[in-house]
Amino acid sequence: AVDVFIIDDRPCIVLELCKGGSLLDEVMQFGALDSIRSRVVLEQLCDALAYLHSLDIVHGDIKLENIMFKDVDRIDSLKLVDFGSVEIQGKAVGHSNTLTSCFGGTLPYQAPEILSGDQSYPTKASECWSVGILMYILLIGDFPFSGETAEEILQSIRQQVDVVVDS
Repeated sequence: AVDVFIIDDRPCIVLELCKGGSLLDEVMQFGALDSIRSRVVLEQLCDALAYLHSLDIVHGDIKLENIMFKDVDRIDSLKLVDFGSVEIQGKAVGHSNTLTSCFGGTLPYQAPEILSGDQSYPTKASECWSVGILMYILLIGDFPFSGETAEEILQSIRQQVDVVVDS
């Protein structure tokens, strides 16, 4: 972080300028990444999340749009951005104000327990689900589950994955 300050009791983090665009831009332009490039991306993301989780911080909105390239043509210079859905030890710090999101993140990346309402905030475990969704997108070039609503996505998960999801 370049700077951190408080406005109206809310932490604001100023991050480095990321000239290389987002991981979403990369996937939209080139499609799925090869396994080597995917590994480089996921290794950096998992390192960042391990650090946050060691501080009991959950990012809460892991998605392609929130992973930026610091430099053009440098896949090894990723930065995790948008800490607006951060949870610290179960206490909401940020908020989400996008139409496609539920509390704590963006619908297609959400874990079943959040989509079903069993869990009302993101956890370290649910964030691991989001990383898995992101990994699938990087390798395949599309979302593993489809749907416009939480219930439609849950139904898609139920049809494709052998998990128990109560709603």
